[in-house]
Amino acid sequence: MITSKFNYNETEVRDYLYFYYTRRDNKKWIYYIMSLLIVIIGVLLIIYYNTIFGSVVVIIGAVCLGIFPFNAKAAAKKRAVKFSGTTPDNLTIREEGVIRENSHGKKAYKWSEFREIVETSKYYYLYITKTKALIINKGSIAHEDKAEMDTYISAFPNKHTQYK
Repeated sequence: MITSKFNYNETEVRDYLYFYYTRRDNKKWIYYIMSLLIVIIGVLLIIYYNTIFGSVVVIIGAVCLGIFPFNAKAAAKKRAVKFSGTTPDNLTIREEGVIRENSHGKKAYKWSEFREIVETSKYYYLYITKTKALIINKGSIAHEDKAEMDTYISAFPNKHTQYK
């Protein structure tokens, strides 16, 4: 049995939101495609019309492509302030699943109920829905319990994804 507490402090929430915006959210592809289209239009303007306007459009598209991570970080920071200070979750992790306890009550999840289990260098994200996850800070787990956690997760290799 592993116990963990997720405090919903600003850093933990910001880390989750930034991860979600940059790795999980499909809207990022719309942003990238639109930025790439701007670059392509600029290149076509340069090729066919030999115009300085084409160069400006290419630069604008390139800036849009490069600025996305900064926008995601700013959005995560802004939204994290709203969630920080939420009642902490106490998580009990067992072979059968995860029990989440907070001021709103107690809920048990079987391992099979998780859509996906994502592991980063700092967190485990146990996705209940496409956008809602239980967050386990690796720093809050005792060193000897990490092997136990890995055993639970390895039982579901088709649901487990690792990000560095």
